[in-house]
Amino acid sequence: MTHSFKEEFLFSDFDSSTIRTTVNTVKSFSLFSILSAVYFTGLCFMFFRLLFSIFKVLQIKNNSEITNKEKIRIVSTRFSYAFSFFNTIFLPVDVVDQNDRQMIIDHELSHIRQLHWFDLLLSETVWALLWFNPFVILYNNSLRLQHEYLADVETLNYRANHEEYLRCLLKGIQYRNLRGLTNQFYCRTIKKRIIMITQYRTSRKHIFKYFISIPLTGILIFMLSNFQRSANVLNANEKSISVTNIPDISPVDIKKVKLTSGYGYRTNPITKKKQFHYGVDLALNEGENIVATASGIIKATGFDSLKGNFVFIKHDELYSTLYTKLQKFVVKKGDKVDKNQLIGYVGHTGLATGPHLHYEVYKNGKNVNPSDYLPKQLKSE
Repeated sequence: MTHSFKEEFLFSDFDSSTIRTTVNTVKSFSLFSILSAVYFTGLCFMFFRLLFSIFKVLQIKNNSEITNKEKIRIVSTRFSYAFSFFNTIFLPVDVVDQNDRQMIIDHELSHIRQLHWFDLLLSETVWALLWFNPFVILYNNSLRLQHEYLADVETLNYRANHEEYLRCLLKGIQYRNLRGLTNQFYCRTIKKRIIMITQYRTSRKHIFKYFISIPLTGILIFMLSNFQRSANVLNANEKSISVTNIPDISPVDIKKVKLTSGYGYRTNPITKKKQFHYGVDLALNEGENIVATASGIIKATGFDSLKGNFVFIKHDELYSTLYTKLQKFVVKKGDKVDKNQLIGYVGHTGLATGPHLHYEVYKNGKNVNPSDYLPKQLKSE
């Protein structure tokens, strides 16, 4: 004869703090933990890369001759490439042609006046934070190319003619890429810059579209990242919810259950204090079979002074179950079990006043009412 969960018998409550310790102990590293480690490794690499590029520029500056021209510093270097860094212009000492020298200075001054270093600081920071997103790399390269277009246009409008300026550009076919926060006069975009100079100028309308595209690109990247994250969670949940892995059978023979004590608040018969009962107690004779309520993997077995002999099964990413007070268990950690497979026998080990099975169900790592998953014969009337 079976009874509803409203009928209580004098078995001790299960200590919720110990079960949470057990659950946390048996949890393995999740995919999220692995991805987090990979992300922060890439993040550290990108920031160290940026710091290293700044260090290289400062090293060049410290080993070169510096002259001041109004608020602009001009550093004469022994290297063959010209670039600007914040309000400092780095010029090769082998540029002896004064006309070429002045055109390069005018070009780099355009970068400084238009605060291109600030754009680069933002884009490099975003690149470090979103290093895994290929669109960020493409945007960074596009931004640098746009900087060169703008500086070329301003320089040509100011003093240089096309032929002389193109001749000066062609001298820098051999270049070294410093990246980081530098704007380089000679860079891998020279071919595109020459095409731009000889074909057309960027209209105000296109420049406006360019600046509008910056926040729009940021919003798009954010939305794509959230969409991908949501899709991964949805796929994981869909994959984990399968009929065979829902704990929907009784862990013991229903016909042999004498008394039951349900899920929720009750007065602990030993401490006489009102406590929350996180599982279901099923009273029946010692030595009766206990089976897995769904297929899964044994994540933990052992003995505890409160819960006695116990078995913890992880069925999938969504469901887990716990069986305590066992006389003994016949499985070990790492075993794969099928639904309705024998895992142990009813006992009264641990803190208990009689033979019974204390049974708990977890969904997404949190306790839920086991009666929602048990057969109708054991549910509340």
